[in-house]
Amino acid sequence: MVFLNNNFEKSIYFNLTNIKGLGAVEAKLICSKFGFQLQSVLKDLEKTDLEQLKNYLVNNYLLNNLLIQQTNKYVKKKIELSTYQGKRHNLGYPVRGQRTLSNGKTQKRLHKFRFYYNSDLFSHTYFKNQRKSKKKKKLIVKQNLKKKKQIKYQYLQKKPIKRQLHSNFSHIKKKTEDEYTQKLNKIKEERKLNIDRKFLKNHLQAQKTHPYFVNIRKAKEKKKYNKIKNQK
Repeated sequence: MVFLNNNFEKSIYFNLTNIKGLGAVEAKLICSKFGFQLQSVLKDLEKTDLEQLKNYLVNNYLLNNLLIQQTNKYVKKKIELSTYQGKRHNLGYPVRGQRTLSNGKTQKRLHKFRFYYNSDLFSHTYFKNQRKSKKKKKLIVKQNLKKKKQIKYQYLQKKPIKRQLHSNFSHIKKKTEDEYTQKLNKIKEERKLNIDRKFLKNHLQAQKTHPYFVNIRKAKEKKKYNKIKNQK
């Protein structure tokens, strides 16, 4: 029972509650029996007190691995007797009336170890074939991953060869790029000319019809008319 030596700097109550098979109530009862305070630290205890506590736990409680082994035995007995609870354990469903749609996650997790149980029921050919198929699937997945890695490695090795081939045809690329730039410049010049022509047309029309220019003309005509009057 070396489980108490892991957390010497924490309280005795905390260490007892961390042990599998002991709860909060039982930890308080043990502390009150030995006269320990709940806040007292485990490293402050003497060796004799520690040994007494360990012996008491070993003699009066089933803890950790012993408790797990006992529960597993009970489950396997129920499966062999083919009771209702055993059938539910066998299928991996919750046993005591819990919901199957939104609950029963612990039972699904614990159901995995029962397929490795060597009894007459699980040594059936169906379960053997099921295990073999799972192993085959895992092997196939690993082989596919290896093939993908090999293909990637070969592709990376071939890459520099492709670059050398491209470098030989670099003068052809330059010619095509020059032709493309020339065409673009021509198109830009044509667009500029078209925009300038449209602007001139619209400006001439505006001089004839727009009220701003019409008012300027009227003002000039009035000035000329007033000058002629004054001369007379």
